[in-house]
Amino acid sequence: MIRSIFTLILSFTVLLSWAQQPDRDFFDAVRDGSNKTVKNYLSENPGWINMPNEAGYSALILAAYYNQTSTIKLLLEQGADIHFLMNEANALHGACFKGYTKAAAALIEAGCKVNVRDANGTTPLLYAVMGEHKKLVTLLLESGADPSIQDNNGISALDYANVLDLTDLVATMNQLQEND
Repeated sequence: MIRSIFTLILSFTVLLSWAQQPDRDFFDAVRDGSNKTVKNYLSENPGWINMPNEAGYSALILAAYYNQTSTIKLLLEQGADIHFLMNEANALHGACFKGYTKAAAALIEAGCKVNVRDANGTTPLLYAVMGEHKKLVTLLLESGADPSIQDNNGISALDYANVLDLTDLVATMNQLQEND
């Protein structure tokens, strides 16, 4: 009898957790920037807004990684957590890794932290420098990104810019640091 009750409770718990997981189509709509579909899913399932997919990424991180600026804004309007972390990285890491200035600007405007270090100690600024995205580097620096923060290898954004011989980015970082 106790075994039957335990099996029933366990089955119900598994079924309940399965029913609450966001549909894969929801995350596909986020990646594709299908805002009408995203909004429909969220109106029926408001709890999905901050739930990660099977890989651990939130809808906001996916929207940033796929440069879906209007979807970023929609998700934020719907209550997405701007500070959601996956492997210690936030949505801004995704936008900067890919070099998406408009997506990064939308996240920064909404209050996303610019100096967060991911599991490798990499900041959004480090990703922007490594990708040689000058406009994005300037945006991040003007938004308070610190070029002296070092990754887990002890290398800063300024160090990377020097090693990669990105003299224009080094000049931009030095100029903005001097203005502080």
